[in-house]
Amino acid sequence: VPYKVRPDLVIGKLLHERIENFYFPADYRVKKRRLKPKIEDAEDFAKRTANIWMRKVKLDEEGKLPQALLWRKKEDEMWQWYHIARKLALKIHNIYFNREPPALVEYRFPKVSLLGRTFWGILDEADPIQENGLSLIQGTDHKFKRYPSGEISLRYNTQFTVYSAIMSLMCGQEDAEARAFQEKMKIPKEDLEQSLLNPWYMYEKNRIRFRHQWGETGAVEKGAEREFKYLPAPPRQESHLIQITENAGFLENKIDACEFPTRPDKHCEDCFFKDRCTEESKKTRLTYKMTRPIKSRKKKNPAQLEMFG
Repeated sequence: VPYKVRPDLVIGKLLHERIENFYFPADYRVKKRRLKPKIEDAEDFAKRTANIWMRKVKLDEEGKLPQALLWRKKEDEMWQWYHIARKLALKIHNIYFNREPPALVEYRFPKVSLLGRTFWGILDEADPIQENGLSLIQGTDHKFKRYPSGEISLRYNTQFTVYSAIMSLMCGQEDAEARAFQEKMKIPKEDLEQSLLNPWYMYEKNRIRFRHQWGETGAVEKGAEREFKYLPAPPRQESHLIQITENAGFLENKIDACEFPTRPDKHCEDCFFKDRCTEESKKTRLTYKMTRPIKSRKKKNPAQLEMFG
């Protein structure tokens, strides 16, 4: 399915990669010693990041911007994103240079059955933390976009809910992969014993936390600093997980009937339902309109939030 990618998505993916490969060697996830950053100089790290962006979007033979990207038809847009990538890379270096390497990076969860549905995913970062004398797991999802995620978005983030449930179940398992995860997250013995009796123990006790690490990619005033901060998400609740599994069943039925709107983007190549996007089902797909939250900067009417349960 042909599509064009927005420049901010390319920048976001690039910065994800730079964070993932910030330390050397590449297998630092299984090393116990203190590791040094692969590139110690902040300016050098930022310059290399910006240069990678330029190589990704180099001009074609006629000197025009690549057509694979969804440009806003500004002549200097390529250079605007160059400076955005450079400034955000500086902030990334300043944060990661002075901290311990994350316990897990780009961690691929095993497939897990939750309430009759199979889920899996990849988490950007995970670390063990201490809060009020309790041992917690903290997951971090990198987000590079114009505006920060709002309270509603963080509270009902599907990814955070599913990953929290998977982590909780892994604390109650005894296979090699689960044991390795428990060791990395430094789960206390008493919590592991409780998890063996009740796999939902960590989920129910709010021992798993998530947050967005947001980097601002929108326009800022001249001389102003781009924001780069953590946005904590509220603890997950049982109702969140139930709602997700119910919605998954609804979507599966619509997909089986080829009744879904198409929105070609960077996820098409990895989509499990790519084979359903055919010309034969095009007419059927266009007759179905998916209900989605109203996007507005104005204060939302409480009636509009009922869909979140």
